[in-house]
Amino acid sequence: EVPAILMVTVSGKTDVAPIATSTNALSRFFESDAGRAALSRDGKAKTVEVIETLGRGSVFYIHARDSSTGTLAGAGDEYWRALFNVKGRIVSASVVGLEEFPISTSEGFETLGTFTDRIRSANAAISTNP
Repeated sequence: EVPAILMVTVSGKTDVAPIATSTNALSRFFESDAGRAALSRDGKAKTVEVIETLGRGSVFYIHARDSSTGTLAGAGDEYWRALFNVKGRIVSASVVGLEEFPISTSEGFETLGTFTDRIRSANAAISTNP
């Protein structure tokens, strides 16, 4: 119902600390030059402003603004990202607003929460079915 671009990236199996126990470190990292560069669509820290980070349960959320251009056609500059663990992997789910249809902060977080819940529920269902 909210016009946006939804993206998911999944890491290989990892034994790093769970996201739920790393929220303070993640917050510090994403506010640093290296972290902002990792969030940037063009890899440049100067294009990213981290608006807010927060940990809620086992999910770490980032609300950011990326002023880089030309790397994702039709994308607006604000996006919401969630990091969480699924079956020994780190999942990064993003909701990116559109240039033509900006979305509010509450719509972005709500859409991301729904997207994250669906990913986690689908993976829980897979593990319980043979």
